[in-house]
Amino acid sequence: MGPGYFPTIISFLLIVFGAVTIVRAFIADGPRIGSIAWKAIILVIGSVLAFAFLLDTAGFIVAATALLLLSAAASERFRFEWQPALGLIGLVAFCSLVFVKGLGLPMPLVGPWLQPMMPAWPGG
Repeated sequence: MGPGYFPTIISFLLIVFGAVTIVRAFIADGPRIGSIAWKAIILVIGSVLAFAFLLDTAGFIVAATALLLLSAAASERFRFEWQPALGLIGLVAFCSLVFVKGLGLPMPLVGPWLQPMMPAWPGG
């Protein structure tokens, strides 16, 4: 077993579960699905694309914030208030600590777009 064994098994299982779900969708009786939620689809896909674009240019903090805000805006009940803003800050801080600092993933916390805005630290 090499380093690609686990991802290969997981992807195979996802393909099997997806195929079973598609087959069951055509066999099962039930009400027709209503209209497609285009706003939600576009915002969720756009949030992932924004994360991918902003990660190297603006850094993980900005990219994760954009990802969370855009994907949350896909909900019909989305309102930006102070309690969700605190949750957003906490989630971005937690992910920054876990992925960048804890796991050591090579992602800049602050990208080159924001480097001129950062204060110069003494001795650094």
